[in-house]
Amino acid sequence: MNLIVIIVIIILAIPAMGALYELIASAGDASRHSPSGDLIDVGGHRLHIDVMGKASDKPTVICDSGIGSFGIEWKLVQDALAEQTQVVVYDRAGNGWSDKAPSTPTTTQIAESLHTLLQKTGVQSPYVLIGHGIGGINIRKFAALYPNEVVGLVLVDATNPKHMEKPDFDVDKQLSSMRLPLLFKQFGLLRLISKRVFWQYQKLPEAYQDAYVTLALRSSNNVRTELGALFRNPPNLPDNLGELPIAVLSRSAIDLGDGETTESDRSWHNFQTDLLTLSTNSTQVISESGRYIHVENPDIVINAVHSILDQSLTQ
Repeated sequence: MNLIVIIVIIILAIPAMGALYELIASAGDASRHSPSGDLIDVGGHRLHIDVMGKASDKPTVICDSGIGSFGIEWKLVQDALAEQTQVVVYDRAGNGWSDKAPSTPTTTQIAESLHTLLQKTGVQSPYVLIGHGIGGINIRKFAALYPNEVVGLVLVDATNPKHMEKPDFDVDKQLSSMRLPLLFKQFGLLRLISKRVFWQYQKLPEAYQDAYVTLALRSSNNVRTELGALFRNPPNLPDNLGELPIAVLSRSAIDLGDGETTESDRSWHNFQTDLLTLSTNSTQVISESGRYIHVENPDIVINAVHSILDQSLTQ
């Protein structure tokens, strides 16, 4: 057989083998780890919810994750706060253990589905909502839709929608940047380096580490879909939440890799500071960590929630 033909066959076979490897491994993922909580039908699909702690005179704490993330990521925060009140973590549609929704949800639909989930599981308001990344957008929409049920927000390095309103914000460019990771996933390459990419697992309780990496691989399929829905359907959030207690927890603007700030770092930090204008009762804490503050520095999140819980008891 011609050497060139052999080389071509090998080149074509490698991605095919990688795709087969990923297909087989993904099929096995579903049976490797049982949900830590319950799967509840919210209308055409099921969402995973994990409730810890007992209902008390204090508000219930609800956690919403960032892009491509899910409830296990909040375990350090959840375990600590559950000693005082009820704490809920859940997985958005298509992430973690949750089913995919029939169609990609908008921010409003995400908030409404969460409300339905809480009602169906008997989780009583009032709520303190914690949101990381785009989860911060979701909890702001929840607070706008159900203001009488929310007594405070904790924004954990949360996305500021104004960032997407900048004249130089290129939606197509942002979504195109997601194609390479998805290609890596399709051919099994992301799985091979998953423990480096999803390094957060090392910070979590050992019992959840393997499940975290497995679910992170599954949830990576949903990243571009969720971002596309957010970018193309602006969330239309109120800029004024009155005196609602809000804690803005932000990563340092310093690039921890080389000690220098980039234009992107400075822009992100400026939009973080802008979140303080949402309420006359807002505070900001800077964490000398990366963007996963709730995993790398959970005490900052826990203390912020305690402060809001204490305020709610004096009102």
